[in-house]
Formats: sequence, structure tokens, C-alpha cells
Amino acid sequence: MGELQRYVVTPGVGQVFFAPEQLQLVGSMAGPGGRVELNSFMQLIVHTARPDLAEQQAALRAAGLGVYPAGPVVKNIQTCTFCMGDKIDGLPDAQQLDRAVAGVPVPFPVRVGFSGCASNCGEALMRDIGIVRMDSDRYDLYVGGKPGSLDPLIGLKVAEAVPSAHLVESVQGILAQYRESARGKERLWKNVRRIGAEAYRQRVREYTTAP
Repeated sequence: MGELQRYVVTPGVGQVFFAPEQLQLVGSMAGPGGRVELNSFMQLIVHTARPDLAEQQAALRAAGLGVYPAGPVVKNIQTCTFCMGDKIDGLPDAQQLDRAVAGVPVPFPVRVGFSGCASNCGEALMRDIGIVRMDSDRYDLYVGGKPGSLDPLIGLKVAEAVPSAHLVESVQGILAQYRESARGKERLWKNVRRIGAEAYRQRVREYTTAP
């Protein structure tokens, strides 16, 4: 039996349910000697000794699942439930952002939170990068949130009223600032507190006003 490799599986951006046949498929990908782990972020991590990773992941995507690398990368976008389908206007933007940044290498894993309205049920401000849909197709952006430990931090606002057309570029700018200024495996919230939020504001400022 070879060494186990791992990758992440989710129901998809904005989804909270696995179909029974999807779960059966995920289990089959682990194979003999493998296992499926549920982590604290409600992600399934497939640990498998099977060598056909590309084929496995293609089959899972074909079944409608989200598949992502494990390790120090931007994690899949963590969203609210969009009021269980009642407020889904922001869902296409969350899906587009997920396709653009999830899996991108970073010094330390980055978690991006996305809330579809100002109620912020997704608790986006407690993520490394927080995105809140405020009005129509415009978003406020936050960086440096930290939910864990006995000393949680709320993210600092770095942009207001970012049009959806510029959301991906704005988040990519935040990630670029983090990669360029991080010391070793410095976490994003530590980086923001060390260099200041203004460096991040400057990086996305060109996208914060209407064209």
C-alpha cells in the first residue's frame, strides 16, 4: 500500500447538502486502506493510496462536487446559506471568486468568508479575507479576521462598494500583498497587524469606486 495522498471535497460553493450517491462516490475514491476525514471547517478530506488522483477528482467534479488541494493554499470560499435559496443574487460572484482563487498557494492557509447580505450570517469578518454584499452588486472587503483562540479578531475594512466586476481582481490584490510581505509562514492576520491595513487598502483602492 502506497503513501496516502489527500485532497478536499465540498458540496460546492453555497451548497450545504451532499446527495447520498455523492457520499458513496467520495467513499469509493478513498479506496482500500484510505479514509475520509471531516475537519473542523466541515470539509471532507479524502486520504487515498490510489494513484489515479486526476481521474478521481474529475469524477467528483462531474458529480457536482467541489474539489480542492490540501495544504497551504487559499481554501474554498466559505459562504452563508444565501437564506437557503431566498437571497442568491451574490452566489454567482462567490462561485466566480472560488474558481479564481481557491487552491492558490499562500504562505499559510487562507480562508475567505462570503456573506450574501449585510446580515453577515456567514461571519465573513472572522475570516482571513471577508466579503460582504452590501447593496446590489457591491461589496465591502475585510482582512485579518481570526475566529480561533481566546482572543478572536474582527477583520479590518480595506474597501467599500467594490463592484462585482472587480471583486476577483480586488481579492487577488489582497493575496498578492500577503504573499509579497509575509515573513515565512506568517499568518495573514499577523501580517495585517504588522504592516498595517493601509497597505492592503492601497492595493485594492482602484477597485473601490464606481467606474
